Amino acid sequence: YQLGGRKIPNWGGRLRPIYTSSGGRDYALREPVKQALLSTGLKYNPDLNSGGFNSVAQLVENWHNASCQHAAICYDLYGVHVKTDTVIQRIVFEGKKAISVELVNGQRLTASKEIVLSCGALRTPQVLMLSGIGIKSELDKHNIKQVAELPVGQNLHDHGSVNIVWKLKNPDKGYAFGSRAFNKPEYANGNPMDWMATAAVPDEDLHKAASVDGTEFKPSPRTDFEVTVMYAVTAAAPMEMAPMDGTHITTGVLCMSTTSRGTLKLASDKATDNAIVDPRYFANEHDRSVIRAGMRVALKAMESTAMQEYVDGETPPPGMPRISSASSDKELDARVESTSWSWFHPAGTASMGKVVDSKCRVYNVDGLRIVDASIMPLSITAHLQAPMYAIAESAADLIAQAA
Repeated sequence: YQLGGRKIPNWGGRLRPIYTSSGGRDYALREPVKQALLSTGLKYNPDLNSGGFNSVAQLVENWHNASCQHAAICYDLYGVHVKTDTVIQRIVFEGKKAISVELVNGQRLTASKEIVLSCGALRTPQVLMLSGIGIKSELDKHNIKQVAELPVGQNLHDHGSVNIVWKLKNPDKGYAFGSRAFNKPEYANGNPMDWMATAAVPDEDLHKAASVDGTEFKPSPRTDFEVTVMYAVTAAAPMEMAPMDGTHITTGVLCMSTTSRGTLKLASDKATDNAIVDPRYFANEHDRSVIRAGMRVALKAMESTAMQEYVDGETPPPGMPRISSASSDKELDARVESTSWSWFHPAGTASMGKVVDSKCRVYNVDGLRIVDASIMPLSITAHLQAPMYAIAESAADLIAQAA
């Protein structure tokens, strides 16, 4: 890898660099936004990947030459045959042994050793249930013969989020994406943002939340939420908040220490029918306390002296009142209920310890492993790309050792 100028050998002895980039794009709002976030009481961290947390740090991205460095580019796929436009209907078992994969067109692909399922936290549990692995009462609804009783589709967790959109005072100065003046060539080299802020909710607030939820809170060093400021109207919202014309920017607030859990169930016995997903975002008081605290940090930052020259005020969703750092819990909860959305980090629906063992092998059957975010039993307070690469590399070692 190429991380901060260091190269680390990849598996197989080959070097396949994953480049990271940070800053260098000289956005007009870079310094005002930094000062706004620091005004909330957070400290500056010069290196996001230093191991420190709960700070304001410069965004680090895996971009290189105006292109996102995704896994298919950076990992050596020599000898791998990729079939496109190929939808899996189910895994075929001979007794308890996984022997082949059946496609929706009826074609079967036979495994010589074992099958590795890597379809993601929303698709993997669907494939498992269509194959007879899951809760019997759910499989019976679709006349699917059970192969193994496992809690597939349970424990769905994600980083629920709320976006707050802000109108700019002088958009013609090129502060945000969509403006004709937002046109420097280097702006194509990454996402239109500079900073990430992370923080913890006060222990006393989470003690109160635990009493409401009927759980126990144990104080520890942690991160509970993340705040970002994007020089655009982000698309991660259930409704259009404002036009993408350079007149607005967005603060995104993520609940990172989420404890709410959702479910995924089959809609039918057809792989081409989307599964029924109930994420249950902010279903408990812990998560509501976290998102409220994060929203107040975002609101205070945009209300600060550092942003008064640039921000005219919040543009609320249609039909909703403006909110501020002084808004009541009830007012913030109403905004969360109306506009919360996924940050696209679903995981946990085939959890390690419940559905797979420590070597990613599915319990109670043979010849089947799962290697994707569905095996993550707990929500981690981080974006999932780097952790998922670590899981995949560890699983590759395990599979190689068993070959």
